[in-house]
Amino acid sequence: MLDLVGECGPSCQQRGQGYRANEGCSEAADQRKKSGGLIRTRDGPVILSPKVPKMLTSPIEPSLDPSLRVLSLPLAAINEAPLPIGALAGLPAGALDIASANLLMAATPCDAPLFDANVEAACARFKRDVMLVRTGLFPETMNPVTVDIALVGPDGPFTMKGLTFMRKCDGGLWLVPGQAGAFVEISSKGLALHTAPPFVTWDERCDGVCRAAGEIVCIVTGRRGR
Repeated sequence: MLDLVGECGPSCQQRGQGYRANEGCSEAADQRKKSGGLIRTRDGPVILSPKVPKMLTSPIEPSLDPSLRVLSLPLAAINEAPLPIGALAGLPAGALDIASANLLMAATPCDAPLFDANVEAACARFKRDVMLVRTGLFPETMNPVTVDIALVGPDGPFTMKGLTFMRKCDGGLWLVPGQAGAFVEISSKGLALHTAPPFVTWDERCDGVCRAAGEIVCIVTGRRGR
């Protein structure tokens, strides 16, 4: 959700290349109550895909296309098992719902403006933050990976486009603009908007962007980073 922070808070700890679901996921799923076509938890969040059980392992398998594999990067930072929701609300096929982070996540090889309106519409309709990762056909080898987001705000969705993944040396994962703009931290709490950058110098920013790009190449090709 839209959570404006004046100063950069502590980055999340590095969680490695994979992620694991919390052990309580299955117990929490048993407590959900069905209401029409949705499932509402006791505390209020809406699970958007009741027909698909919550996954306890990564949905990003080697057989899937490179665009979906790139989602492993933010999923590891969130560290929560997602629900696959298909092409809900016009988002690309393979979209994921992470209820604990109030986040919808999808990936596409297509360039803007395709899906631009759908990202904002899904944010407004489901009151979820939305992250769309644009990978191209060859992520970070021939095509730069960019991210469009829509954050839930008091006056409607707040959108940011063309952001880039940045991996800090302490393991924190961020989205940074190419020039001036706000910065987005990705953690187990979801997306948090910051006004102060997660870097001091431009060289530090470039190092973090290159570090994230290298991780993406390893994810897509199946290689292990050093």
